[in-house]
Amino acid sequence: MKDGILLSPEPRNILRGVTRQTVIEIATRIGVEFVERNLEPYDAMTSDEAFFTTTSIFMMPATQFNGRPIGSGKVGPIYHQLANAF
Repeated sequence: MKDGILLSPEPRNILRGVTRQTVIEIATRIGVEFVERNLEPYDAMTSDEAFFTTTSIFMMPATQFNGRPIGSGKVGPIYHQLANAF
């Protein structure tokens, strides 16, 4: 997440899973803009919040990257909105 936009790596660089697609659909439904682009480590370091999608636990928040806090270092509000909408 950066400036209220949900960013995801381009599909050619990741496993395009069912959970990821579900999160994209939920984000669109609740009005969160979604953009796929080539992401670099800098994007993680400067993001407002971050999370991973996975089949076994749906979404997993990330609060640090290389030992540095992501955003406030806490689970972000968009994560909570998406999880609650799920």
